[in-house]
Amino acid sequence: MNERMYEMILLFNGASSGSTLQTGTYVDMGATYPSASIAKREMKLITVANGVTLQTATQTEWPIYVEECDTTNGTYTTVAGDTPTAVSTDGVSTCHVRPKKRYVRAGYSTVGTGGTSANIAVLLMNLKRTA
Repeated sequence: MNERMYEMILLFNGASSGSTLQTGTYVDMGATYPSASIAKREMKLITVANGVTLQTATQTEWPIYVEECDTTNGTYTTVAGDTPTAVSTDGVSTCHVRPKKRYVRAGYSTVGTGGTSANIAVLLMNLKRTA
């Protein structure tokens, strides 16, 4: 039997409040997740949100972003692939991205002013290579 094994890579996990930009710390794909970085293949991006409350007059969603860079403190650029679905309600959304650089991070930006909150997690799911 050929079982498929997956790695779940947490890129961001945080609670939002108001109009602040939130960026997760970078994940070293080369050292921590070698099966993901060696392949540099398409991965599933999963966004989970709960406790979402929005002030619809000023903020209607939290746009999610995923960035990559060759160094920890360099200039991060958008990861190739689908654009992640912005968070506007409780739930789970998925899309596909293709990281090609060693360091990857995720976060969300806000639109409008305060009076909003949500708990948001962003994960990558990778088919783990086995020997």
